Amino acid sequence: MTDNKKLMYGNEAVARGAYEAGVSLVAGYPGTPSTEIVESATQYPEIEVRWSVNEKIAVETAVGVSKGGGRAMAVMKHVGLNVAADAFMNVSYTGVNGGLVIVSADDPGMHSSQNEQDNRWYALMAKITLLEPSDSQETKDFTKLAFEISEKYDVPVLLRLTTRICHSKGIVICEERNKIPAKKYEINISKYVNIPSNARQNRLKILERQQKLKELSNTIEINTRFPGKGKKGIITSGVSYQYVQEISEEMPILKLGMTYPIPDKLIKKFCQLFEQVTVVEELDGFLETQILALGCHNVEKKPESFTLGELNPHRVENLLKGKTEEITDYYPKPGKSPAMCSGCSYLGVFSVLKKMNLLVEGDIGCYTLGALPPMNALHSFLCMGAGMGMANGLSTQLPNQTKEKLVAVIGDSTFVHSGLPELVDMVYHGFEGLVIILDNRTTAMTGMQEHPGTGKNRKGEPLTTQLDLVEVAKALGATYVKKVLSSRLGVLERAFEKGLAHEGVAVVIAEEPCRHLEKGFDTVVSVNHKTCILCNECLNIGCSAISKENNAITISNPLCIGCQICTSICPSGALKLPIMIQKSRSE
Repeated sequence: MTDNKKLMYGNEAVARGAYEAGVSLVAGYPGTPSTEIVESATQYPEIEVRWSVNEKIAVETAVGVSKGGGRAMAVMKHVGLNVAADAFMNVSYTGVNGGLVIVSADDPGMHSSQNEQDNRWYALMAKITLLEPSDSQETKDFTKLAFEISEKYDVPVLLRLTTRICHSKGIVICEERNKIPAKKYEINISKYVNIPSNARQNRLKILERQQKLKELSNTIEINTRFPGKGKKGIITSGVSYQYVQEISEEMPILKLGMTYPIPDKLIKKFCQLFEQVTVVEELDGFLETQILALGCHNVEKKPESFTLGELNPHRVENLLKGKTEEITDYYPKPGKSPAMCSGCSYLGVFSVLKKMNLLVEGDIGCYTLGALPPMNALHSFLCMGAGMGMANGLSTQLPNQTKEKLVAVIGDSTFVHSGLPELVDMVYHGFEGLVIILDNRTTAMTGMQEHPGTGKNRKGEPLTTQLDLVEVAKALGATYVKKVLSSRLGVLERAFEKGLAHEGVAVVIAEEPCRHLEKGFDTVVSVNHKTCILCNECLNIGCSAISKENNAITISNPLCIGCQICTSICPSGALKLPIMIQKSRSE
């Protein structure tokens, strides 16, 4: 492979495309399957790369760079665009100066997400350009093209990826960085101050822009017809094109790279050539709905089952042959349930929550796994920051005896992302209950990214300032704030009890670094089978290092890190570390 040819994941190709396009800034919030885009951009010193506090801030920061004349890209997973939607929708009205691209990585099949929303509809609502690449080379090329379209047509561009595009590798031809001079920054009140009188004029400009973008969509090279044999045609986009190619290279295909505005003339002309046309696309019938609205009545409406889950060659073949599907075709049976890492500091927290029989409104992070057996100690999970808001609302519906057991659990990164206004609202509306902030000093689930509460920048370098969660909680009105080590179960339980008994909003910060940040002890816990009473208390922790084999408790030496959470709850003292490094965890 030559120097200019590299094997890249789709996410790496986006970062490369941004580099070659002369981008000044890439900002985002970590979330699978998009995380590696931002991380890959860090290898290019010409780009300022930021992990923003949340997706809305990432988009707004990118808009600011664009307004100043530079090219900017905001990156997030699909549900992150919900957070950024306010800024995203309104920047369509103001338009851009320097090129502006928003990358949304959708997750068909919900491999690591709570829903499989199809973010292509956002482009339709905002009336902006939508591009969908089909492989790593296109991903790089479309990223560069997106900036050209953005600046030429004064429009933000949505680059829509899916999990398989993000995490599949392909050969990419690399080129030199395009040294784009920043555009001149000018104060333009009618363009950027979107008060109603200006917004109405901007709305009219959007309609004019739409007509130009429709013309572009009908002529742009990335909307391509591939001739073939037969009386049936296929219209497709994104990774679905790859699946169609695997099924048959002889079928006539209209491959769309620019999928909004759709190329109406090109589509009508294509449909007139065939007795039947099938639209192959992942998730919703985004293209299909618009094509049917054009009056292309020979387009076959696909069964609802094909809007569920991600496609693959087998499913595409079923679709083209008109076969029905079983549920296992689109949602395969789950394998082994995920589990927290052995020695995870969250294990102790959820052991205490379960012991106290509390009602736990949860949030997004590794700690979401506290809902699974054997812990079963987390009872909701909706979206970032929702645990606190839901606890606030749920408290109004519970009898006092039950309400006294209500807690909200949130991670440190999630608290910074969207928990701060939730705490303000709790205080403002007189919530009486406990908020537990699980501070493991990183954004662990998405790959150990820094955030303002870690005291380090994106590169892991120490900062002169650090967001102090204790002082923040006090400043926002919490009247009981306590920080404890999350592996000291006795201290933890007493802190929870005091917080629940307190009048007003109580905050307990359960602090201990993620086990991937700090090593455990150099030895492991051992089991004294003579004193073990097989009570299974250690199994109820949910630690992956502990199992039961042949009616005996077993500790896995490779997995155990010597955290001693299990030793602190063993009623018979059968679990112990060597005497020289024992530390009490049960004060």
